Amino acid sequence: MGRWATGVAVTVPLLFAATRYAWMVGVPLGISDAAMRHLLETDGRWRGGALATFAVVGAGLTLGLVQRWGEVFPRWVVRLGGRPVPVRLAVIPAIVVAALVMSAGLGLVSNTDIFFGELGAQPWLVGIHVLWPIWAAALGVAAYAYHLRRRERCAVCGVGDSER
Repeated sequence: MGRWATGVAVTVPLLFAATRYAWMVGVPLGISDAAMRHLLETDGRWRGGALATFAVVGAGLTLGLVQRWGEVFPRWVVRLGGRPVPVRLAVIPAIVVAALVMSAGLGLVSNTDIFFGELGAQPWLVGIHVLWPIWAAALGVAAYAYHLRRRERCAVCGVGDSER
């Protein structure tokens, strides 16, 4: 379940980032020419590019929830290389981001008329944004699966790291 959730939690932000990078370089991918002109005349394309970069970095870090380097710091990481990644260092940021994405996603889903009206967005572009609550839920599930896989053995009941 953790791998599937991680796959979704990586794919959706990359789809979002692709549209914002296209807009940053002047390609009106999924939006009207008028909306593209507005982005080019304002700092909107640069803000979108910054958001895209955060999405790509976040997608990369999300992969750590199912990769070896998400459990043990790579050797090249100064002072930490070879040491276990603290479970909370991965889980807490993932849960915080999941909550923020869920909040933003619910706002987007409840205001799809903005996409059609103001941006002149094509339905597939709206669809990417409607996926945000699913992205948030998937990130939460992926973080929980990571926690379950990495938890320490309980001194009382014995459940924990041997259950991997």
